[in-house]
Amino acid sequence: MLAAKNDDGGPAVPVDLAFGAVTSYRNDEGSPLHDDQLTAASDVLLSCSRLDAIVGPAGTGKTTTLGAVKAAWEVAYGVGSVVGLAPAAASAEVLGSELRMVTENVAKWLHESVGSGAAERAARFFQADDRLRGASVPHGPIVRRLQQEVARLAAEQAQWRFQPNQLVIVDEASMVSTFQLAALVGQAKVSGAKILLVGDPAQLDSIDAGGVLGWLDRQGIRHGCPTEHDIRICADRLQESGRSRVSHSGELLDKVDRRGNQRHRGCSPDQRSNQSARLLTDQSGEELKDHHNHQRSHHHDDPPVG
Repeated sequence: MLAAKNDDGGPAVPVDLAFGAVTSYRNDEGSPLHDDQLTAASDVLLSCSRLDAIVGPAGTGKTTTLGAVKAAWEVAYGVGSVVGLAPAAASAEVLGSELRMVTENVAKWLHESVGSGAAERAARFFQADDRLRGASVPHGPIVRRLQQEVARLAAEQAQWRFQPNQLVIVDEASMVSTFQLAALVGQAKVSGAKILLVGDPAQLDSIDAGGVLGWLDRQGIRHGCPTEHDIRICADRLQESGRSRVSHSGELLDKVDRRGNQRHRGCSPDQRSNQSARLLTDQSGEELKDHHNHQRSHHHDDPPVG
């Protein structure tokens, strides 16, 4: 988690797309974002951080902010590029309904992606592949069934893998254990995805070791931010459209003044600051084989995902 906090290699949304999407966004009641929601949404969208957070008590507009983040992200990376996770099946279902996206509970995801579910799937794949390679007749109904089984298992595993440039929203993140969050962040790094933690550190903590959301809130999440030139161009566009927010643009310009000197993937040059976003497959058969071989050579118990 320490490494993820300082990892600026995550995907981000281009400045013009981000500003256009968040300023034109309307919730179900037809209302635009407030200034603090605009700031939080823009921070997340423009940030190159692998691990980000939106923190705030219930009723402060986190869901509306997430709706704008999702809309902007899908403009940049396409429909389905945002998925959600939550600590319980019921909360995952609510999150999916509110944001109209695919969701799953954290324990199920880890079980199927790196836990017992993945190990069993890899074993079945390995067995079917061995039978297919050893078939005496290269054609016929048995061979076709084995080919279908191998393809089905590979496709099934691909469903439990983050995709490049995907945004993974983890709701009620204070209730997710540190071990689980570390596993999710590790998967995101391998796949080129981004993790966004959402919640209130003052609410219930995880039964297991937790506290990551509160720790991030206290430490602050480092955000990449656009260059001053980019910001001024977007500010001019916002003024022309009648939706300019002086305080919002000013805050972003302040961040530009604190920028660093490193180029990050998905961001403009000279992007780095220390602001916290705060609110008030291709899964191949070879990967399945690697997972199976790893399980056979390392006799460790599955990570606790409950």
